[in-house]
Amino acid sequence: STGLYKMKKRKNAGIRNKPNLLNKKFPKKANHSIEYNVPTFVVLVCFFLQALLSALYNNITDCDETFNYWEPTHYLIYGYGLQTWEYSPEYAIRSYFYLMPQALIGSALSLIIDNKIWIFYIIRAVLGLFGVFSLAYFYFGVKKKFGGQIALFTFIFLLFSTGIFISITAYVPSAFSMYWLTMAMGFWLREAYGLSIIAVSLATVIGWPFAILVGITLGLTALYRRGLLYTVSFGILSLVLFLLPSVVVDHFYYKKIVVAVWNIITYNVFNSGGGSSELYGVDPWYFYLKNAFINFNLIFVLALISLPIIATLDGRMQKFKSFLLLFVSGFYIHFLFFSRIPHKEERFLFVIYPLICFAGAVSLTRILNTFTGLIGRFVKNKQRVSTIHSAAACVVVGIIIILSISRTVSLRINYGAPMHIYEDMYNILSNSEQHFSAADINVCVGKEWYRFPSNFFLPREKFRISFIKSKFSGLLPQPFSKVNGTSVIPRHMNNLNKEVEAQYVKESECDYLVDLDLIDQSEKHYYQSDQWKSVKEYPFLDAENSPLLYRIFYIPILSQQQNSYGHYVLLKRFKNNH
Repeated sequence: STGLYKMKKRKNAGIRNKPNLLNKKFPKKANHSIEYNVPTFVVLVCFFLQALLSALYNNITDCDETFNYWEPTHYLIYGYGLQTWEYSPEYAIRSYFYLMPQALIGSALSLIIDNKIWIFYIIRAVLGLFGVFSLAYFYFGVKKKFGGQIALFTFIFLLFSTGIFISITAYVPSAFSMYWLTMAMGFWLREAYGLSIIAVSLATVIGWPFAILVGITLGLTALYRRGLLYTVSFGILSLVLFLLPSVVVDHFYYKKIVVAVWNIITYNVFNSGGGSSELYGVDPWYFYLKNAFINFNLIFVLALISLPIIATLDGRMQKFKSFLLLFVSGFYIHFLFFSRIPHKEERFLFVIYPLICFAGAVSLTRILNTFTGLIGRFVKNKQRVSTIHSAAACVVVGIIIILSISRTVSLRINYGAPMHIYEDMYNILSNSEQHFSAADINVCVGKEWYRFPSNFFLPREKFRISFIKSKFSGLLPQPFSKVNGTSVIPRHMNNLNKEVEAQYVKESECDYLVDLDLIDQSEKHYYQSDQWKSVKEYPFLDAENSPLLYRIFYIPILSQQQNSYGHYVLLKRFKNNH
């Protein structure tokens, strides 16, 4: 028995020593890639830091954000603020339901925080948190569906692009719609079509009705995959969930039945009431091409060519061809539709910003893989081919990151002066408030009215923002009525952008004045007047007298040398009795 045991042992040892093809470690097949796996914690932290930086340093780039959202929110919190014609019960094309979360947060904070600027930035940060979770959920959906390479590029583009930096903390409905459309796309990637429909409905009904353009292909996919009953059922459920509460809240404020989402559609599409969005400016068809390139640089170029690139997919990615064509088509539908609309605003594209990043990532992945395949025909060393692939990816992505950071920094350095001025003014007025009389203090703006960041930057109601005459000849906002401010039809309001002389105060009535002084301006030079003295001033880009490259992108040392700057100033009247 002992001999038999030894024979078996020698036999087994021999088997173990033989080369086993199942256990043999072959060199891994070159996948032409760098490490694609980004840990969940890193993704969340990066997006959080992006949102925090945006909350702190993002300029208010659109006066609609101030007057249609920050001002009525300030009114709901503090009982005073400026009202636009859109909130007049006569027109009612804005919903108070969208303002409620921010107003509730602000009201709670006002009980423990006296500084209104802090409340402003905290609300901004909360908006950014919504963006963080929507972008992260979308990224993980992309990773699960398409793998690490496309996901990594999507993550980098979302993280560094100027467009996302601008939109993630913007207090406008199209940014809110961007959050929920991004969530909808995340649901779509996971084939959770019901949740996708709900998210698109939320983006459309509570946010911005034209967000539906991005959701068209999603709805058609749900219809094809789940059937008519399923799709219609979730559509009806969404209307009950979102439209009904919106109508109830707006009825409370307007004191009448209002369907704001329908009112804004009829105004913009059917020109109801004689008004038209074209009254507020008309831009050429290529406006969005230029604007999107500035905000996304090469990412946008890659996104523009994504449709034909997807059509050429083969190999492992061929099975995703149909899905990808549908998925990115929302970007094309929305972009082409709004390019044909005469009145254009940067915020109108917010809803497709994440799609631009994704489409750009798909194109870059395909281009790099095709390039590597061609190199592989001539270079037989797979490791070297992989190195070339990684180097090419790093070069392209590095250029995109540098251009994106340069543009984002440029916006703050060149156009951040208004935020600095109003922050300084808040501190000046707060610290010297005891020296003022009981009368109202007029803080005046003329041609710079549209850069006023809101009453959150004026410490008390006695410090009143007032308008003096400039070359602007349109309708300006006016204070909410002290009694029933949301339901009373204000005087001097119209939806035709007609100027109202009663909105102005005389220059002699102004105690402080915020103005931009440029060398070639045709407006009055208050900065050089002997009636005013400068209290604070910051440089502000004189775009007309600065080279295109240096004003679009910030290039250390060179931008300061090449660009021309005006004076953004806080002026105080010399003979001030206060």
